[in-house]
Amino acid sequence: MFITLFNAVVFLPMYLTGHPKDQKDVIDTEKNVIILALLTSINISGSPPKQIAVFVLMMFIYTLGAFSLMYFYWKKSMEWRYRKHSH
Repeated sequence: MFITLFNAVVFLPMYLTGHPKDQKDVIDTEKNVIILALLTSINISGSPPKQIAVFVLMMFIYTLGAFSLMYFYWKKSMEWRYRKHSH
């Protein structure tokens, strides 16, 4: 849930305010804009600073989230193990 909220609050505005390196990436064969392409990292391919920012934020936030969850469940497993073997 945290990652989903973080993506919605931080990354979607970044993607929406970006511009692609090649307009063909976000336009289909009938010259219509592909909305889904505007909501992905394709839309920031023309902006190297935004690409770097997205990479660094994802690397830190997702790694921190993964380690936090691993620590939380490790502590829970230790509590359960202690309760099971203590008399």
